[in-house]
Amino acid sequence: MYKGQNCATPNSSRGIQDFMQKDNSPATCNWASSGVHNLALLLMAALLTCSPATYGALISYWNFDEGSGTVATDTSGNPNNHNGAFGTGAETPSWVPGRLGSAVSFAWSSSPTAGGKRVIVPFHAELQMNGPITISYWYRMDAATPSGTFPGIMRLGSQSATTGANVGWGFFRTGNMVYKRGNNQPSLFAAMTVGQWYHLALRWDGNTSGNNTTAFLNGNQVTFAAVNGWSNCTATTVFEMGRMDAFDTSTLDELALCNEAI
Repeated sequence: MYKGQNCATPNSSRGIQDFMQKDNSPATCNWASSGVHNLALLLMAALLTCSPATYGALISYWNFDEGSGTVATDTSGNPNNHNGAFGTGAETPSWVPGRLGSAVSFAWSSSPTAGGKRVIVPFHAELQMNGPITISYWYRMDAATPSGTFPGIMRLGSQSATTGANVGWGFFRTGNMVYKRGNNQPSLFAAMTVGQWYHLALRWDGNTSGNNTTAFLNGNQVTFAAVNGWSNCTATTVFEMGRMDAFDTSTLDELALCNEAI
């Protein structure tokens, strides 16, 4: 399901089954050559070995392989389609070569807080990502983080809200990537280098009262500050890629949202 080096994929239409053999066994991938180690492989295998009858765990999957046009297609097969529309005018992102195939490139304008590019997905309740969940994607930071700013790659609602009808979640970076939800933002991921691809994965078992989140960067488990659980989201806003509170200059590929802690 996810792009990696030397993955054998069928010559069928793009979608989740592209990353499975025709007999539904996992595709053969040389993950070691791409620097993604055993833990990432286990996550991939768990998703790859789903039969069509169990695809319900996959909320959305954007492989960004269109390469043209203004729609990022949700290829998950979920009956609730989550196609994303490119922003218009100055907010239009670009198709670029990705981790494998194509990807979507975002950029802020004069600064992260002065506007930028984005993809917009209409609201569906499952995008609140109230647990259990797994979030997985490939990310490349394409510019250093300007001092005092917090560029983000995706969001729903307000990540700083703790009560009310707009509690949300999102990812932003300060040089490393941070997952923020209900104003809780432990530093989850290690520092990243501009121009380098990283695979990020986060799983949460849905318990809102305990330290129950696991994160991985390039397949290596990440140590992060203990949290007292995450808040459930209440926001009913659109889901946006390419920004959190501020816009990002980066490239995004292979974004998958699952309603299981895989």
